[in-house]
Amino acid sequence: MSSKMNYGRFGRCTATAKSTGKRCGRPAIGPHGKCGFHGGKSSGPKNTEYLEENDFARGNSGGGAPKLNTNAVQSGAWVDLEKLEARLSEKERDDVERTTEAYLKRATADLPEDELQAKAREIALLQILRFRATGDVFTRGFAWEEPTSVDVAGESYEYESTRVNPSVGRGLDLSARWRRLMSEIEAWP
Repeated sequence: MSSKMNYGRFGRCTATAKSTGKRCGRPAIGPHGKCGFHGGKSSGPKNTEYLEENDFARGNSGGGAPKLNTNAVQSGAWVDLEKLEARLSEKERDDVERTTEAYLKRATADLPEDELQAKAREIALLQILRFRATGDVFTRGFAWEEPTSVDVAGESYEYESTRVNPSVGRGLDLSARWRRLMSEIEAWP
């Protein structure tokens, strides 16, 4: 963004991008100094009583996913990239380094070296998550039947409902992000 851009009444967003370490270029939308993308749209709920019995809400001692939600345990495709990198085995670290180098060699984008390096590394890490999500779909299946019940006018009905494996959607989201980054560094084969 140009330094001559008019950011409006609240100025430029004060958030810093994790991937590049550079300051956000969007205008802030309130006196808190954040754009809508970095949390400027929400100040949180006014009434938090509904969270009191929710052990899984942020800030409550229960923590973790809701009961019967084993998505993260099953596939590992939901971990954020920083945590993923910290938990990699030595072999996986070597694979990430080799993959990052391969993407840097193929990259033709005219970007600063540190930005190119960060994006190539993110692509390599995204590949691990994509493989995990795909592996989960092959292991647990595309969809499964699960018992469900519904109450209608005081009557309870039980039936089997089909549930799509959440890793299907996660894999698609990861692939979309991977393709966007590949376009940004211009590393298509």
